[in-house]
Amino acid sequence: RNALATQMDESVGAILSKLAKSGLLENTIFIFASDHQSRGKFTCYEASRVPFIMRWSEIIEPGSRISDLFANVDIPATLIEIAGGQPPENMVQDGISMLPALTQDSGYKKRSSVYLECNNIRAVVTDRFKYIANRPSAEILEDMAAEVEATGQTGKLRQIGWSGRKNWHVDEEGVVYSADRDFPHYFDADQLYDLQSDPFEQHNIIDDPKMAQVAASLKIKLGEYLNTLPHTFGEFKSE
Repeated sequence: RNALATQMDESVGAILSKLAKSGLLENTIFIFASDHQSRGKFTCYEASRVPFIMRWSEIIEPGSRISDLFANVDIPATLIEIAGGQPPENMVQDGISMLPALTQDSGYKKRSSVYLECNNIRAVVTDRFKYIANRPSAEILEDMAAEVEATGQTGKLRQIGWSGRKNWHVDEEGVVYSADRDFPHYFDADQLYDLQSDPFEQHNIIDDPKMAQVAASLKIKLGEYLNTLPHTFGEFKSE
């Protein structure tokens, strides 16, 4: 992993160096991002909180940070606004521009939540809470239940995750990418996490009576997101 990080660092340095030598560095917006973190790949857990670094010398103060919620779908809207353009009429625009945040415009409307999706998992995350719902098909649930019974007799770790696929790493126990070991409540159908006190999503508080209102509001928000999409998902959207 250290070798990979070193190679990545050198590659970024090479790009910035080339831009500088070409006289384009100060007129270029540079973005470094990742599709997921190492923990929680193939889930809606911590992997969804990705590194995002942006260099724009005219606007962004070096070393500054923005704590607002953003998503990868916000990148097109941001670049279009920066360039002074307009999206094509047939372009579906799900994102919001980050430009007001970058320019520290105090009047802009911040994003209140982000929708997450991975195989049979859906989630809504706010600046403090994350709600996760797992709703696979009846067939997958049957396979998972059968495996619970089988592993109860052998003591082995379960290998069928919420996608319904068995771990394809034949020499590794548990679900793929170790999600069931990194996140102890992986097999809970409904999960709620307080990211302020539990950023690594280790304590599912969905059954805490004090969190009932939070859970209910996030379930409603998830349904609102799903109603804008074409596919079904459990009780949240049946048609």
